Amino acid sequence: ALERHRGDEEVQYLGLRLLKHLVSPGGQGVAWETMAQAAVRTAAAALNDHGEDDFVLGESLELLRRLGAADVLVSSLDIATSDVARLIVIALGSISWGYNARAPGAPLRVMRALLARQELQE
Repeated sequence: ALERHRGDEEVQYLGLRLLKHLVSPGGQGVAWETMAQAAVRTAAAALNDHGEDDFVLGESLELLRRLGAADVLVSSLDIATSDVARLIVIALGSISWGYNARAPGAPLRVMRALLARQELQE
């Protein structure tokens, strides 16, 4: 349903809030993984489409952080303004790496990606 209403910021905000409560971190099984992947895709699309809306931005970042979607957060840095980039880095820093089964090896990948981006900017 959120896909059909990608242009509506209010629908995206409310949908992301609902997803955040439906897909709690640490779930297991094929059904949970499928739902978590869909939630990550939805949050990434909302972040890209409505990153200027503070409410959508906050819910997108929170959902991506809770699900340990570090790779999505890092790739979002490419299109982010400096204010949004700061919030993305804060979200990355607050991912619970040890708790999140979706992120094995992710801290190292994220650090490499961030360092590579820094080198490109210098």
